[in-house]
Amino acid sequence: MKNIDSSGHVTGRSVYLDDIPVQQGTLYALPYDAPSAHAHIKKLDLSKAAAVPGVVRILTHKDIPGENQIGGIIPDEPLFAEHEIHFWGMPVAEEAGEACDASHGRHAHDR
Repeated sequence: MKNIDSSGHVTGRSVYLDDIPVQQGTLYALPYDAPSAHAHIKKLDLSKAAAVPGVVRILTHKDIPGENQIGGIIPDEPLFAEHEIHFWGMPVAEEAGEACDASHGRHAHDR
């Protein structure tokens, strides 16, 4: 199988994300992931996270138009957990904020 990107990579012509200047108004995404491998979501209170300066919006499964599915072959994997956590690190919500800071990689229960 031919790799269509290999020529650009080995010659230094490929443009990577870090090569592109950040545009004014860019928002950064911070996933809130599940801190356990299996759990039931009884309540999801994101009010403290939403109150952090610079947070523009927090998205959950309720914000997805259509199906909350990312299963490529079999539609068996939700993008955001709805009622159950299926694996450690499963996305529960996504924060859109004005700054990219050291809070990346936090679990949903930390915020």
